[in-house]
Amino acid sequence: MRKKVIYKEDAAVEELIEALEKQKGVHFTPEQCSALHYGLSLGAEVEHCADPVYDGGQLRELFEAQAAGLDTRLMKNPAYSFGQMHEIAIGLKDGVNASVYANPSYTREHTSWMRRAMSRGIDIKNYPDFFKSAYAATRQYKALCNGLPEIGQHRYRIKARRVVETEYEIVVECSDFENLQEALEAVNAMTLESAQSVKNKLYEQKVQIRESRFSDPVCKSSRIELFMEEKTEKRGFCPDRINCTDI
Repeated sequence: MRKKVIYKEDAAVEELIEALEKQKGVHFTPEQCSALHYGLSLGAEVEHCADPVYDGGQLRELFEAQAAGLDTRLMKNPAYSFGQMHEIAIGLKDGVNASVYANPSYTREHTSWMRRAMSRGIDIKNYPDFFKSAYAATRQYKALCNGLPEIGQHRYRIKARRVVETEYEIVVECSDFENLQEALEAVNAMTLESAQSVKNKLYEQKVQIRESRFSDPVCKSSRIELFMEEKTEKRGFCPDRINCTDI
């Protein structure tokens, strides 16, 4: 019995699609027909949006918005991707002025960050970075909503130095412990680079080397150190930016 019901419903839908094709003088692709089936299942008035200029994804977004009681006029530009239509629909549901970011030149990611900001009560027209790029909009949103720093007025050049430390073991003999300490301090102050230079200086300090293992390190480690040069560039000041910090 269930199969017959589905068959009758499918047949009715097919008849409606054929009627729309004759009425509009067009032909729908299988993807568009699937979207029309979906729209009818939602109770949407598909004849208002059924147009081959929209692909299946766009039609689905239009039908979902229509079924939710939204005014779809802002979404009907076929230049929008289905993702852009989706962001416009979410904005309309949230009650924001979606026309501010409804522009086919903005990617879905870009419009998403603009829409999120407006949904949180931010007037994005006061922050030009929202309109520059998806990256700039993301950074501006996080600066305003998450307390993260924005681009500051000044630019600094940061250098990174990799410091590699290798530990070796030396067995020495010395009659006076204090003399040994003084010898080590004297050698360290010389900043010697070769193992042989270290040995020679220890001999000069009357420290006898009984065993050295410079070819067999007992420990290796490395780290990155950052240090800053002087300021190299001053960026233009933008009064619309908040929490400006030097970077």
